[in-house]
Order: sequence, then C-alpha cells, then structure tokens
Amino acid sequence: MDYLYKGELVVTFDKKMKIGDLSTRKINVAKKGDTSQKVITLSAVAVNAENNTFVFDAQASDLPNSKMNFNLNTEYVIKSFINMKSESGHALQYDLADHKSFKTDSEEYDITTDSIEVDSIKQVGDNRIQIEFDGQVWLPLAVMDGATVSSSDKEYEFVIDKKYDGKNKIELELVSGIFSPGKETLKFDFSKYLFDVLGRFVYMGSDGFAEVIVENEVAVDKNKPQVTKVDYMNKGELVVFFDRSMRIDDLSNRKITIAKKR
Repeated sequence: MDYLYKGELVVTFDKKMKIGDLSTRKINVAKKGDTSQKVITLSAVAVNAENNTFVFDAQASDLPNSKMNFNLNTEYVIKSFINMKSESGHALQYDLADHKSFKTDSEEYDITTDSIEVDSIKQVGDNRIQIEFDGQVWLPLAVMDGATVSSSDKEYEFVIDKKYDGKNKIELELVSGIFSPGKETLKFDFSKYLFDVLGRFVYMGSDGFAEVIVENEVAVDKNKPQVTKVDYMNKGELVVFFDRSMRIDDLSNRKITIAKKR
C-alpha cells in the first residue's frame, strides 16, 4: 500500500480481483489511535490493467472550509474492505490485528508543483499531434463523447483519441481546418480537458499553454517557377528572384499581392 501524489491511496493485492462497478469496491479508514470509532468510507476510482491494484481518493487538507476527509501529516489505518473479492470469487483475507496504515503529506496540494504537466508535444502525422505528460491523464466524459479541443490562436479543432484515457500521453486528430502550407506554431491549453485520477486538472505552466510547430508539406510542381529570394533594398525597392527566366511582355501586367503579416 502506498500514499502517492498528495492524495492517491494505492492498494495492491497478490492476485487479480473482481472489478465490476468500481464505486462498489470500498475500504473503511479511520484515524490511527482515534477512539471515537469514526470511519471514512472510500470508493475505488481506478484500477490497473492487471486488475490487482486499486486507487482511492484520500486527499488531505487543513485549510478552513476544506471538504477533504483527511488531515495533513496524520496516520490512518484501513479497518475493513467492502465487496473486495478475487477474480475467482474468494473473499479477502484481512487480519484485523495487523491493520495496514498510511500517512498523509505534511503540505497542502500545490497546483504549480504537484499537478501533472506536459513533458513533450510534437506532430506525429499529417493531421495528428502527440502530447506526453509526466503522469497519467484522464479524459472528461464530454471529450470521450467527441467534444473538440481547439488550438488557442488558430481556427483548428481536434478530437482526442479515446484509447489514451488513463495513459501518460494523448493524440489529437485534426477534424476542422487545414494546416497552412509550410510551418506554423500552434498553442494548446489542456487545463480544462485533462485531469489526473483524482480529478485535478493538468497544469500548463506559467505560460498557460503548450506550443508545437506543425508542418504541412506542399508538393512542388517543378514545371512552375518558384520564388527563391525576396529582398527589400534602397528603402523602397522590393526585388523578387525566381529560379528561371520569366516572360516579360508588358511589365505593368506582372503583379504581386502583399498583406501585412499578423
């Protein structure tokens, strides 16, 4: 049994367990040495792929008006297990004389130092972007149902591949818009889309976003002239170079369109 990441109580068994409805898999916890017999009941919030490790929400806080059931820097014991059976249906053997215990952290949860953050972000296909995190992330039901994620400074919309729920990475697939030719930079804010196993949203750092350069390779038609260089000279002369000789005829018909860069 481990107490991790300022709130995750992780309980591991020596064999596979029945899963079913996770909310029915519970433990009763009490403050060690407390004679009031006050018990806190926790329901499992996640289970690993091997079905032998459960996660319970045991976040602690001493802040005024906190809704947490646990105090900081305090030892608690597991008094009993509810609806916990092995995959084959055998009841759990738990020695009441040897209660398993855990101790909460001594400091409050701090989103800037304790929450999950982006480790890396990169383009992995023509229309896909992969983001890796420093911990496992979960998807809200709205995202699981197909809600879109937008880049913050471009009119592009993406969906998150559902198979990455509960993993330490996600992949976005572009579903609205086409990347501009060449390279461009996109920014994403996942702080409203992804959270840890206890429902605490990921932290996007002091900038508030993750930045990625995407590239849209445009096939070059070698039969068409290509611009090789553009120079601004002598305080007014805009000089454009091509990769071959160009037809001249009436110069007044040779034009370019210019717009102010955003």
